[in-house]
Amino acid sequence: MSADHVREAARRIGMPGALAVDRDWRVLDRTWPPSERRFTSVTFLVDRDGRIVWLHGGGELKLDSAEYREFRAAAQAVSH
Repeated sequence: MSADHVREAARRIGMPGALAVDRDWRVLDRTWPPSERRFTSVTFLVDRDGRIVWLHGGGELKLDSAEYREFRAAAQAVSH
């Protein structure tokens, strides 16, 4: 996945703040074992103190879903 693809996906869902991509999955494998994941990508929303405040376990985040509304509320909370 290219950096442009990541930026566009983040823009589309309204991801606030900085982006990071774990290309080698080192951090992801340490924090969430592969045996527990159903998808090859996940999205973490991390607050200023480094705490994960929201997690999307992979697949497409549908903009009309309850999960997306939860994300927007969490993103709003961490951006203030």
